[in-house]
Amino acid sequence: MFRKLGCFYAECGTLMNVFIAIDIIPSADAAINNSLGFVGACVVVALILFWYYFLPFFWRSRASTFLKQKRFEAAIRAFDKALKISPHDAKLWFGKGVTLHRVGRLNESVEALRRAEELEPSQTGVAFELAQVLRSQRHYRLSLEEIDRAIILSSSPFNAMLTRCAIKIEGQMFEEAERDCDSLIALEIESIDAETYNLRGVARLALGKIDDARADFETSYLLDPQVIETRVYCAAVWYRRNLFSQTVLLCDSVLRIDEKNALAFYYRGLAERSLGRDEEAERDLKKSRELKQGSPIDTMIQVRRQDLF
Repeated sequence: MFRKLGCFYAECGTLMNVFIAIDIIPSADAAINNSLGFVGACVVVALILFWYYFLPFFWRSRASTFLKQKRFEAAIRAFDKALKISPHDAKLWFGKGVTLHRVGRLNESVEALRRAEELEPSQTGVAFELAQVLRSQRHYRLSLEEIDRAIILSSSPFNAMLTRCAIKIEGQMFEEAERDCDSLIALEIESIDAETYNLRGVARLALGKIDDARADFETSYLLDPQVIETRVYCAAVWYRRNLFSQTVLLCDSVLRIDEKNALAFYYRGLAERSLGRDEEAERDLKKSRELKQGSPIDTMIQVRRQDLF
């Protein structure tokens, strides 16, 4: 903004010189000269406003429209056009970084978000989004540094604290995650208690604290039955990390509560197959297919909407 104003004032200074020149040149008709000078000034000011303000606003609006239409590559091109005119606009860099993250261009996303962070270091949203991108790259320590920044900058840091627990679980820092969940639960914030108990249960399950984990899972379910989907997603993450025994245990904890959870059957079946339990695996995978066909909503899509892993 200040750079834009600087350019604007520079142009205005040029115009003032033009006015002075017009005033000191003898003329048969000073009124005509003054009118021409005024018209010229208006044209230049209009061009400046068009270039520095209208065009960036136009391309930002186009990018927003493309995002609503899920035309992500078009949105990125619109952000690029706006940034050619306003390269010091942190909001444009942030929008581009978020969009690049959505299409999986993670390295470019980090670069754009770092630029936004340099321009506006106090923005919580930038730190939070950068933490998520680094997490997608499995740079967990760097991700935690950014989420810690978000916690410091935020006036209401509890969701960022919850995300920190999730990042530590995904990075297999289970003891640290358990301690963070303990601290968060001690705050007694009702809106996030269910998710916190759920995550602590996942961490405890990984640490072999089976009974404590089950108690946390039961508590989280009582507080919010929908939180069970996050636990299923944890199972998906663990399966991808080749933690097959833990995946089976986690899916068991889901199916004790929700006997028709297709995704829990699916990941338990995959984990059992990896453990060499072919008969059990085939039974679970068959059950998963049956439940999925009979459900009006794809459970896989529901779980992918979760933003914890």
